[in-house]
Amino acid sequence: MNLNKKFYVFIASLMMVSVLLAEETSNSNPNLLFEGGNEAILATRNNFYIDYSDEVTGGCLPKPARLKDKLELSLRRNHLEMSVKKDILGSTLKLSALGFKAGPNYCAVTLTLTLESWVGVKVPYAENNPDGDMTIVPMQFTIGQYLLTGKKGSMQRRLEKVAYELGDSLYLKIARSRDVIFEKFPAIASEYKEKKK
Repeated sequence: MNLNKKFYVFIASLMMVSVLLAEETSNSNPNLLFEGGNEAILATRNNFYIDYSDEVTGGCLPKPARLKDKLELSLRRNHLEMSVKKDILGSTLKLSALGFKAGPNYCAVTLTLTLESWVGVKVPYAENNPDGDMTIVPMQFTIGQYLLTGKKGSMQRRLEKVAYELGDSLYLKIARSRDVIFEKFPAIASEYKEKKK
């Protein structure tokens, strides 16, 4: 599928969400814009591309690719899907490690997981705009950030454990978001379940 076709599919999806939002609001049900929050963004995320960057020096992380593997393993065990190619309109998980050797046998490393995605939003005061009142904007949501310090010999194992736990944390946030949003907005739950078939 080429980029233009993906863009139009994404815009069509945004328009469907707009219709659902209007339907929910017109029935005097909760308003997704005001009552959805981060849960509204996370609830329908199911497919991710993992972008990993490693800036750890001093031999503190001898096998950096294993962090991405541990994150992916956690997500797959929780039945979340992975993309092998980055999609400009898809959901990207940015896993970054930054650290250094702080002494002869001592390391300090920060591990961060951030979700980056595009979301559709209403443009304030754009009711009379001929192009419509919706646009897409980039969104960043930090899943977790950890600072690990300690002996160089155990740093790899500890970082792998944290990478796995970050995947579990993301899944838990998504599952809890679905519980909240699908209860408040049954139309979104129906659409999501229909897409999953």
